Amino acid sequence: MSRMYRFSSLLLTIVFLAACSGGGGGGGSPAPDPNPNPPPVNNNPPPSNDDEDPMPEPDPEPDEEEDNDSEPLSPVDVYKASIGNMLGTLVLMEKLGKSEVYTIPQLVADQITAHGPSRDCDLQACEPDYTEPSYPVYLPTGEEVTWHFWGDWNGNLVFDVDLEATAFSVTDIYGITGSVMVMYKLQDGRPMYNMGIGARYDAEIQEGMLVGTTKTLRVSGMIMVREIADGRLRIGDFDIVPSATRNIALIETTPAGERLRLLETVFTMDTNKANSDSIDAKFDWVPYGGGAAESFETLEPLDFGEINLNLVLEAGSFLYTREEEDGTKVAVRVSVGADPAYLYLEIDEGADGTYESSDWLAQADVPFVLP
Repeated sequence: MSRMYRFSSLLLTIVFLAACSGGGGGGGSPAPDPNPNPPPVNNNPPPSNDDEDPMPEPDPEPDEEEDNDSEPLSPVDVYKASIGNMLGTLVLMEKLGKSEVYTIPQLVADQITAHGPSRDCDLQACEPDYTEPSYPVYLPTGEEVTWHFWGDWNGNLVFDVDLEATAFSVTDIYGITGSVMVMYKLQDGRPMYNMGIGARYDAEIQEGMLVGTTKTLRVSGMIMVREIADGRLRIGDFDIVPSATRNIALIETTPAGERLRLLETVFTMDTNKANSDSIDAKFDWVPYGGGAAESFETLEPLDFGEINLNLVLEAGSFLYTREEEDGTKVAVRVSVGADPAYLYLEIDEGADGTYESSDWLAQADVPFVLP
């Protein structure tokens, strides 16, 4: 077995430890009362001088329009949360891939080399109680991080970022909070980085990395970032060692970090390095432990922009598909309207290529989960 294969297997095993199952759900709000301010009702009996008890007034007739719980939800209400989650995940993964966290090994290589590399116990005899040494390493921001150097693979007593890897925790650098293990190499003459990501080693919640200001969606697993032609980046699954398993997990949590769902995903995205224009992406997820499988596929390249400081989709279209555990399917084709403040939804019940209905969705109402 080659050292690279052994290292990649170790990297995959250390970082991606998916845990137990979770679940989640949602619901809609009833339509507003058509008469929200009815006049007060006086239930006092009329005055009487008789000794007999006055005849009580009958209870008012119930307003049948007040009970709107049984009214069906519109397609907008049914699918807007799922569409928001998909678009939010897309933007979060793009931010992660562009975060430049993968450049840290090169920045700290000289500091690590100055202390000397760790011993590789697969190649050298190590004492039973031997542990990897750790030293403070300083980032350009001045932040001190904890690092671990995973073996001097070529035996030259220096840290070579194109072959060897370092793991470190960061509190908030390049928009990322979590632990990262990175290996750098060139592929066809272009840089490629393999990032194993998870929770900070010193965090109370040992699950997932946070991206930007998002607190309810975490990322864990193996992500590859590589430069391709024309100033583009490819962000997606780790594929040095082919695997039938899903190598990336998205973890939905409460703001306090309590897990709601763990979503196992296969992910790939091509995007511009300089901006969020002309994005092509395809990904899916399956809840760990069972649940509906959902998928996202770009039909036309997506361009993101801002309106009133809110992120919006300015151009492009995509297909959202949901398959229940009983095999029931639905597909929703989403495109940007002439007014980019609105998305146009076409609903295909059965996902058989026939769109039975359509509706408009205001982008301001999309519950984006954004970094």
